[in-house]
Amino acid sequence: MFNYKGNDYHHVAVFGIGDYFRRKNEYIKSYVNIEKYIDNDISKCGKEPLKNGIECILPEQIINYNLDFIIIGVEKARAQEELVAQLLEMDIPFCTIDEVIDLFIDDYEEKKRKKSERDVKEFFEGKKGSHRLILINTPQISSTIGDHAISTAEVLFIKNNFVDRIFIEIGDVFFWENREEIRRYIFPSDTILIQGGGYMGSLWRFRREDTIRYILQSYKKNKVVVLPMTMFFDSTDDGKLQFQISKYIYNSHEKLTVCFREKNSYKLAKAIFEEKVKTFLIPDTVTSLNYTVEQSQKKRGIAVFFKNDKETILSLYEQQKLKKWIKGRKYEVLSMSMFYPESVESPEQRQKIIYEKLDELSKYEMVITDAMHGMVLAAVSGTACIGVESLTGKVGGIYEWLKPLPYIAYAATYDEICVAMDRLKEMKFNQYENKHLNHYFEKLKEIIR
Repeated sequence: MFNYKGNDYHHVAVFGIGDYFRRKNEYIKSYVNIEKYIDNDISKCGKEPLKNGIECILPEQIINYNLDFIIIGVEKARAQEELVAQLLEMDIPFCTIDEVIDLFIDDYEEKKRKKSERDVKEFFEGKKGSHRLILINTPQISSTIGDHAISTAEVLFIKNNFVDRIFIEIGDVFFWENREEIRRYIFPSDTILIQGGGYMGSLWRFRREDTIRYILQSYKKNKVVVLPMTMFFDSTDDGKLQFQISKYIYNSHEKLTVCFREKNSYKLAKAIFEEKVKTFLIPDTVTSLNYTVEQSQKKRGIAVFFKNDKETILSLYEQQKLKKWIKGRKYEVLSMSMFYPESVESPEQRQKIIYEKLDELSKYEMVITDAMHGMVLAAVSGTACIGVESLTGKVGGIYEWLKPLPYIAYAATYDEICVAMDRLKEMKFNQYENKHLNHYFEKLKEIIR
């Protein structure tokens, strides 16, 4: 147990100043006198990243300052462990930001409640009306380009097809942190739309499956539509337990419709949902985007990107072997990222991010990736792409929608990637065509309306 007392430590610093700290700092700044920020991100150092007069330094610079105590500002256990390992070598007392909050929990909760009341009231100002469409759980903080692409496509789809309805978008962080107060502003006549993606099930729980469960339990009188989604439960004991919990919660709702974006999830739904829950097979909404390819631009290199998270099935050895094989065939191997490391402040900014990514993808000769939306966005950009399978099977599932496009291929193994690359190497300029999906999106309009 740590021994932090604000009066005992006059020279306090915070290590790790990402989104989590920025949100929590609103409540602790009146209790703690913070003199410095510390971060491993060199781009923040020597600057005032929060524009409040407090400088950010690198961890190795700590010895140059007279610091009494350090507060770890990150949330996730794995990130905390990394910072703790660095701090143990410096012999300075430290604790997490949540431990500091616990010291002032009553006052903290009261401040948080009052702020939530103000923020939610301001958010819903001027958004009154009957039969509103409310989209919940769009990403606000550091996230994948794919998540932002889904949100962009969903918002464009709703705004283009439901001009007669009041539309409200509630981001994931804002919703989760203000969920109890928000309940006062959502009425039974509102239709709740849940952001689509690949997080239904046991694999991605925090603010993902947990949010779906919360909405279904809190808004039993509302029509709820889950937009095109992948559902996956792993075969561990916990996965089986989560399957039973989710099954009970899903079937307890009387007005639930779930759209699945690939056949594996659609088939799994038959084992989970009772007849009263409506299920449909609808393409991932990102496939509804349109983009004009510039035929005159020069293409270069093959972009290779693997997620290297719990969904990746191609080993690191095979990934390195693949890059070496590509270089041996006289191609330039380029790096590509499907992550956006900063907060997204507006739908306009999010849309700009996606179309910049489409511009980037259109400049490659080919893309090889197990990021499902890397494959979809490559398709939209007219770029030859090999989608490599992942643990949940969603890459192959989504590929079925893109199969008519000759410049998109699917592979589940290293050898299949090599064969597909030889087949696609002449596919230079292609125009994305999605007319074969139009009737599915017409169906989605009917489902929502």
